Amino acid sequence: MSPGRALRASRVVGALVCLTWILSACQSAPAPLPPPEPPPVVATPPAPPEPPPYIPPPALAEGQWVLPEVGASDPYFPYLPGEDTTPTRSIGDVVTGHLINARPLPLPHPHLAVLPVQRTRGLMYTTDAMIALIEDAAAHVAEQHPGSVVFLGNFGRKGGGDIPYSVSHNNGRDADLAFFMLDAEGTPALLDDLLSLDDQGQVQVVNDEAAPPRVLRFDVARNWTLVEGLLRSEAAELQYIFISNPLRAMLLAEGRRRGAPRDLLTRAATLLVQPGGALPHDDHFHLRIHCTPLDLASGCVERGRRGPGFRPDLTARRQLQARATDLLASPTPELRATAVERLALLGSRSA
Repeated sequence: MSPGRALRASRVVGALVCLTWILSACQSAPAPLPPPEPPPVVATPPAPPEPPPYIPPPALAEGQWVLPEVGASDPYFPYLPGEDTTPTRSIGDVVTGHLINARPLPLPHPHLAVLPVQRTRGLMYTTDAMIALIEDAAAHVAEQHPGSVVFLGNFGRKGGGDIPYSVSHNNGRDADLAFFMLDAEGTPALLDDLLSLDDQGQVQVVNDEAAPPRVLRFDVARNWTLVEGLLRSEAAELQYIFISNPLRAMLLAEGRRRGAPRDLLTRAATLLVQPGGALPHDDHFHLRIHCTPLDLASGCVERGRRGPGFRPDLTARRQLQARATDLLASPTPELRATAVERLALLGSRSA
């Protein structure tokens, strides 16, 4: 082999050796790591709005219409000797009855407030049992959704009796609670008044004619929590929670989605009802509670079907009726008259 050819051959061999070494190095080197994934972006849930400061009802301007006084603010009640005169007592039924020792709503309150429109009406009186019930439910909502405030609508007059806005609400066993609502961004919305919702749980609100209307929607999560709190409370026996059928369906679906116990769902399905012969209640919850044992001994009258599992305790009523009957033989005319009045409230024929 000539020197030139040998030189070329040696160069080729050297190149092959280098190429072999490079390929071997590439195969043994670890594959480059993929770039790290960016951390997931977790949207911060909107904070519930701060409740407005408590503002007492405004002073009436001269000539302003005033809710007329119907009946007495402190109605007379025929107490028998030794009876406790301090508790509230529901008398009669929810349409024609009245209220003894009415309690004002406990305002200001960390979890309760009255809607601005309803606050001007002064219909903020109810029974001990109703106040305890809504306080329990509002505390349950605040525990599950911190910062939430349950807004209240109409309750009743100080002495009970008719109100212009409802057929019922006469004897302290009815209460209106506003719905929790969300805006288009999912932020809790504060309301001035009750709002009527469509079958999808939405409503358009016009605050400024120059701006597009705001779309608000039914906050099914917090509203179910409110219903759950009402059902879990032992402060009162619920008879009805009036609400429109489309909103009822949303609430029951939310309860199932969240794995609520079967017995609680069954109670909710029974108590949540759209009333017949009345407005559908697509703008608020309307609560109605049963007469307490003391109410029954005072002349409270039940109408309509009983809530699930409810059996009225008539023990105190029977005992009171026996005492009043005995007093009919009293030598004191005043006691005999009181006994007659009390037996009349109880619907007794002994008088």
